[in-house]
Amino acid sequence: MKANLAYWAYWVGEIPEQWTSDAEMLTDGQPWSGELLLNSLLGGLENAPYRDLCAHALNALIPYRRGLDRPDLRKRVLDVIDRVTDTHEFARDSLRKLDQLSYALRSSHV
Repeated sequence: MKANLAYWAYWVGEIPEQWTSDAEMLTDGQPWSGELLLNSLLGGLENAPYRDLCAHALNALIPYRRGLDRPDLRKRVLDVIDRVTDTHEFARDSLRKLDQLSYALRSSHV
C-alpha cells in the first residue's frame, strides 16, 4: 500500500523530486500531503477509464494520510462517492471499498 500510494503521489506531481529507482517508493518521510492525489483520484472516479483503481487507491489514501480527514474534504469525498456510485459502474470489490470508505467518513472515524 505504501509503495502504491507513493507511486500515485509521484505520478500526480505531489512528490517533486525525481526518483532514480523504484526503491524510492518505499522511502519513509516523503513530504506529500495527499491533497493533490485526493483531487486526482476523485476526478478519476468520475472521468477515468481506470475508476476501479482510483476507488482502491482512495480507500487506502484517506486512512494513510490523516490530514485528509477534514470536514471540508470529508464532505467532498462523500459527495463524489454518492454521485459516482449512482452514475457509473464499478467492479464489486471497488464498490465495497467505496462503501467502506463512505461508512468510515460518515462515522467520522477513518
